[in-house]
Amino acid sequence: MKWSTDLRREVRQARAPLQDAVLGRIEWDNDVGVWTIPPCGERTFSVGLSGAAVLDPKLLLFARELHEDPLSFVGLVKTALESEATRTDAIASVICALELEHVDLSSARNGMVYFHAAEGEPVWRFDLIDGRLRNLGCDT
Repeated sequence: MKWSTDLRREVRQARAPLQDAVLGRIEWDNDVGVWTIPPCGERTFSVGLSGAAVLDPKLLLFARELHEDPLSFVGLVKTALESEATRTDAIASVICALELEHVDLSSARNGMVYFHAAEGEPVWRFDLIDGRLRNLGCDT
């Protein structure tokens, strides 16, 4: 189908890096089709932004919030992990040891929060819904 070929070509098209006054350099990751912001300073996690050639200003706004006060977001993540650990005694230590790695924003204040996983280990993630962490799960 021609339309699907055109769509794939559009998604995988290389894009020039963007420069944001707060976030710094934002680069297009052609492998996964998102804009990426590497860790910087106190923000020890990367941020991914869905979008096309022009980023949604609402995504940028939330990404800037995360960048300007990363410790508050990390605190929210730790609190949510601790809460989840109380409901799953058998793997509580695993959950409490998770380390935030990446926040992937698909729309304003919505997306996924991923944790560092060693090779061969499950990938743990939270849903991010309206800026709140929900539904901790793992992909095995």
